[in-house]
Amino acid sequence: MKFKLFLLFVTIFILSCTDESSDSAAAENNANDFFPSDTNNYWKYIVSSSSEELPDMDFTALDSVYVAESFDNAISLAANDGSSANGRMNMILTSGNLYKTNNTLELDGSLDLSENFSALGLAENFSLTNLTLYDLEASNESIMFTESGTFSNSIPIQDTEVPVDINFEIQTKKLNFYDSKTINQINYSNVFEGELALSLGANTTISLLGFPQTVAFLDPQNILSVKYYFAESIGMVNAQASQGFTLSDEFLNLLNLANIPLEITPSFNNSSSEVLSDYVLE
Repeated sequence: MKFKLFLLFVTIFILSCTDESSDSAAAENNANDFFPSDTNNYWKYIVSSSSEELPDMDFTALDSVYVAESFDNAISLAANDGSSANGRMNMILTSGNLYKTNNTLELDGSLDLSENFSALGLAENFSLTNLTLYDLEASNESIMFTESGTFSNSIPIQDTEVPVDINFEIQTKKLNFYDSKTINQINYSNVFEGELALSLGANTTISLLGFPQTVAFLDPQNILSVKYYFAESIGMVNAQASQGFTLSDEFLNLLNLANIPLEITPSFNNSSSEVLSDYVLE
């Protein structure tokens, strides 16, 4: 009887550990290849996108991502027979070269905003150098990479190009490490959870009754956030992206006071996901 109770206790203990997270020590002990890089490897993802404000961004597609080239400790990825990827994270992963160590994956690539933000004067292609996508030795909730800067552009208001000054920050963070995690009804062992975020704040100057008024165009906000998961011996198994913006009340009130019509949408949000559906690794 005591033996049966002992077995029951052990069974309950094991089940209670499912989807359990751990910090850097567990990740270090289980460190292996979180992005297999043989040239014949490929991953297929179901991409879903939706937006209430922009119906053109409602779609379902398939991304086929594969290792295009492998050399030394670096690899380059391509998608869809050389076409652009449909998923936001796959766009980032295929934008340049990935560099691997036993515990890290870094990207030299780019982050292109031209598709959905050009009307805001944000048609910017951000260069990414040594952007850390995962660091198995990092602590949970720690910042793995950060870069900030400024640039200027303009937006059309009543046939006039109005200057916009923009501050940005790009950041990646380790959110968690799981010994076991169920994602899309599939259980994976040793899963790294990370997040990439691009935040922006912007000011613009508008002439009101002959006097220039400088106001916040965008209050500081994340215009892109991607939560992603890498599983040991598989690669990326899931990514969930949110992108969008909300113009500041200060800017909208100034346009209303000056009786200037707004020619762009005051806000929009797009949610998308990339779900691993199939893969072949050698």
